Amino acid sequence: MRFSFYYWPLPFRGNFVRELFAYAEVPFNDISGFGEIERIKTLPMLEKPVPFVGPPILLDHKENIGLSQATAIVVYVAEVLELIEASPHARARLGKAIGDAIDVLSEITRSNGSQMWDKNSWDRFYSERLPMWLSVFEHSLDQNAVLSAVDVVHHALWATIERCLPGMQPIVRKHAPVVLNRCDQVGLNPGIRKLVGSQQEMWGRLYCGGQIEESIRTMLKN
Repeated sequence: MRFSFYYWPLPFRGNFVRELFAYAEVPFNDISGFGEIERIKTLPMLEKPVPFVGPPILLDHKENIGLSQATAIVVYVAEVLELIEASPHARARLGKAIGDAIDVLSEITRSNGSQMWDKNSWDRFYSERLPMWLSVFEHSLDQNAVLSAVDVVHHALWATIERCLPGMQPIVRKHAPVVLNRCDQVGLNPGIRKLVGSQQEMWGRLYCGGQIEESIRTMLKN
């Protein structure tokens, strides 16, 4: 296969890339085993397939190049798979979408689990920051555009949150109805349906894992 993608198996950040391949129905080597990822992470820098600190990474064997950082990978894959127009504006719009999405993941996981949630912090996030972010996505959207990689990124973020953390569905739908309507359209894609189905079968509603997921779920129960 032309592409190899390295990232942990849970949906979370890896779905930004996995869903692009799924949407285009393009096969790729999905290397998600904890042992293999730890192995390449601990290699000396000059022996790594691409200089990086942590995954995700993408290898394009046809072009003999490697990329790290989710934003760079998403923009590259989307253009190669012709899921965006080959223009600076289209690349910039997609870069903004994935940059905003990664910021949301950082906030919901409190900088990748550097802190756990407490009730006061969660209430501020849920009532202020999360609606603000949803408004950013809603008002950044070109509602007249055909479905593209931007919508796939939105689906990988918000539809995954809805599916894995269903207690968040009402607020997501309330503050970004048009974004979620387009996410619903992306979700009808055969490749996306297959990916989501396999993840549900393998992981159920697991999202990001670890203590931070436990902390999020505890807040949603309160």
